[in-house]
Amino acid sequence: INDRVIEANGMRGDAKKLMTVMKQSTVWTLMVQRPVEVEIVINRSGLIGMGIDLRYAPNGTSLMITEVDDGPFKDWNQCSGAAAQIQTCDRIIEVNGTRGSSQELLKA
Repeated sequence: INDRVIEANGMRGDAKKLMTVMKQSTVWTLMVQRPVEVEIVINRSGLIGMGIDLRYAPNGTSLMITEVDDGPFKDWNQCSGAAAQIQTCDRIIEVNGTRGSSQELLKA
């Protein structure tokens, strides 16, 4: 569940590009990325921004991090080991104990 195809027949790119490659061949060599869940605690104080940019599908169930800038997430990265650092393309699937739609995650 939640595996992502990140390469098809030696080609990397967005989903449309990968689908085009796959439609052109009857044999596929795929590279699949398996998700690892990491729980982090971010303390947001006052009106300080979170320092991340997000992208999400209206009917999705996660928030994708598109950029990590100055703020609590970058601070977390400076104090964490490599396996727990927040990176571009990571997905937020739970906020304050709430799992659900991307809209619910944004409100939590």
